Amino acid sequence: MVPKEIWQTQFEHQMDFFKRIEGSKKVLKFDRRYIIPSDIGSQFYCEQKLEQEYLTGKIVTEEMLQGDEGHAQIVEDFRPVTIEEAWRNIYTKDKFMLAEFIFITPYKKIYIIGRPDIVLFIGGMPILVFEFKFSSYREDFLSRHAQAQSYGLILKELGLEIKNLFYSIIVFKPGMIGQKEFIKSIPQKVATDFFNGNITDAENNSKMYGDIKAYIHKFYSVEAEKHIDWAIGYWTGHREACCTETKEKCYSCKYSQNCL
Repeated sequence: MVPKEIWQTQFEHQMDFFKRIEGSKKVLKFDRRYIIPSDIGSQFYCEQKLEQEYLTGKIVTEEMLQGDEGHAQIVEDFRPVTIEEAWRNIYTKDKFMLAEFIFITPYKKIYIIGRPDIVLFIGGMPILVFEFKFSSYREDFLSRHAQAQSYGLILKELGLEIKNLFYSIIVFKPGMIGQKEFIKSIPQKVATDFFNGNITDAENNSKMYGDIKAYIHKFYSVEAEKHIDWAIGYWTGHREACCTETKEKCYSCKYSQNCL
C-alpha cells in the first residue's frame, strides 16, 4: 500500500501552486501568470499567428467547434473527480485513467498549467499521455509533439516516474463527430495495441483505425525541455514572435494581413 503522505503531498502541492499563481505578478507577455501547452504547440505552428490571437482575439472556425465537440464526446464517460481524489487514485489504484485533469508545475521560475486529454497511470507512474486532434492533416507535426511533450514535462517536474512514459497523438477527421461510439473507443484500442506491441507501422510509430491515425512516441525529457525552453523565451520577452518558415500556412491564415 502506498503511504498516504505521498499522494497527500502531491495534492497539497497542487493546491499551493494554485494559490501562488493567484497571488503572483503578471510577469509574462499579455499579463499572463503562467503558460499552457496548447500555446506552446501553437508557437511551433506559427508564433506570429498566436500573437495575433492574443492581440486581436481568436477567430473560431468550424473545425475548432467540431474539435471541441469531439473532445467532449471522447471523455464523456469519465467520472469527474476532485483534485484530492485524483491524486489518491493515481498512487493507490493499479490502473487509473484521468481525463482533462489540470496539472500545475513550476518550471524555471514560471508556472506551466496543463490539461492533457487523457493520462493513463499504472502503479503510480504515467505511462501514456493522449493528445487528440481533429484535423484534415494527419501528420504528427512538431507543433503537436511540443504540446504533448509539455504534458510529459509537467509530470516529470511533479516528481512522477517517467522512465516508461509515452505519448499518443491521435488525429481524427473533423467530420467524425457523428460517429461518437467509434471515436470514444479509440483511446482504449490504442492503449491495448500499445501494450500488445501492435502499433504496426514501425517507421512512423503509427496505426490506422479506419480514418483515424494514432501515433505513439517515447517521451524524452531532454527534447521536451529544448522545445519548452525555446517557447518560454517568447513569454518572458527575451525575443520577439517568430513567423513560420512554411509560407503556405500564410495563405489560409486569417491574420496574415497583420503580419509584418
